[in-house]
Amino acid sequence: MLYLGRFIIGACGGSFCVMAPVYTTEIAQLSVRGVMGCFFQLLIVHGILYGFIVGAYCDPLVVNILCTILPLLFVLFMFWMPESPVFLAQQGEIEKATKALKWLRGDNMDVAGEITTMIADSKKETASYKEAFSRKVTLKGLGIAIALMLLQQLTGINAILFYVTTIFIQAGTNLSANVSTIIIGVVQVVATIAAILLIEKAGRKLLLLISAIVMGATTLVMGCYFEWLKNKDVGWLPILAISLFIIGFSLGFGPVPWLIMAELFSEDVKPVCGAIVGTSSWLFAFCVTKLFPITLDAIGPSYTFWIFTIFAILGCVFVIFFVPETKNKALDDIQAILSGK
Repeated sequence: MLYLGRFIIGACGGSFCVMAPVYTTEIAQLSVRGVMGCFFQLLIVHGILYGFIVGAYCDPLVVNILCTILPLLFVLFMFWMPESPVFLAQQGEIEKATKALKWLRGDNMDVAGEITTMIADSKKETASYKEAFSRKVTLKGLGIAIALMLLQQLTGINAILFYVTTIFIQAGTNLSANVSTIIIGVVQVVATIAAILLIEKAGRKLLLLISAIVMGATTLVMGCYFEWLKNKDVGWLPILAISLFIIGFSLGFGPVPWLIMAELFSEDVKPVCGAIVGTSSWLFAFCVTKLFPITLDAIGPSYTFWIFTIFAILGCVFVIFFVPETKNKALDDIQAILSGK
């Protein structure tokens, strides 16, 4: 029953991670697309904090009942939401697309310009998947999106989140492991809110760079702590380091890869590319989470954290040389950047 339940949750969660960013970017105005794209990550970290709190103080049956309530509420709210106007325009249902857009923008808003653009985009010749994936711009976008998801996981976020209680117990901190874990959850929520406030001002690349630098520095400190400082009465250091790590992750490598995933692809390949990138992300998450305790036993916590540091450095290099800035850019402009024009 545990395996079956876990499989169903995983399948639904994976599907949601593909469709939610795509739906959000399709309903958002260009000026707030980055902000709305980050709300996906914001609600993820709220869910993690919720899980930390109820997991610390409730038994497993109550935890699962409490976690059942949220998807049911989501279903009720989603009934009131319109279909994506971009999707409706692609299906030739212009009247429904206009109605959906007016619902989203407000009845008094003039949506004629947006609808005209959607109709023009929907009339573009749709390539077959074989033709679409033979385009260099599609392959380049896919490579960037998958690499960002790989770096997102290899810098250690899910390993740290899933085993944060164990890490604090091993580190010998003065606070209880449950309280420390909840503190981390709160920090993650606050930092993600900060990312939402900065995303349209700082841009995607700068936030990714800051994120990688902070994560690299903090995992370096964690490695040093376990190697040389564990018996030096500095139990506050792991809490501070992991809190800063979470802040760094939440500023960039948490929300931005999901946002960029929905921005890099043309409409004819966005669904399948989103599915590939989303699947890659959770495959990487599975591998890192599975290998983390094995690596801890094999080489110890210090070298494990230093491995995360190396990948954070690689993340900096990759962002500088390969990731395009997509802030306030229309889809055609992003495709032109990827093609080198």
